[in-house]
Amino acid sequence: MSAVIRAVQIRLLAIPLPAPFKLGFGVLHDLPRVLLTLEVDQNGKTFIAVGEAAIDFPFSAYDAWDMIWALRQLNLIGREVEDHQQILNESLEAREVDGIFAVQAALNMVLDDALCQAYNFGVSRLY
Repeated sequence: MSAVIRAVQIRLLAIPLPAPFKLGFGVLHDLPRVLLTLEVDQNGKTFIAVGEAAIDFPFSAYDAWDMIWALRQLNLIGREVEDHQQILNESLEAREVDGIFAVQAALNMVLDDALCQAYNFGVSRLY
């Protein structure tokens, strides 16, 4: 039962903070997050999987742009979800060079989501 990645979307999400937060480099008015979504086709059935790339607070817009750049370098379209470990291993090599490990977390999360949806079980069963 093959589940193939047909589309990838990277979204920048800004969550407004109830009160601005002062930092040494400025003031945060919102909390940026980067979402990685995959559109997956499984024998004519399409579903969406989601993963999030974020680092510990303070997380700023320039961190988000680094993640977006690294996520755009991933070659996922046409790959099978069942190859998740190989995809993660390939990505890890790039993360060891660029140091943007939040991308690895997002990729792991989205592939786990896709695999669980494809085989109709929860993530606790996967692990």
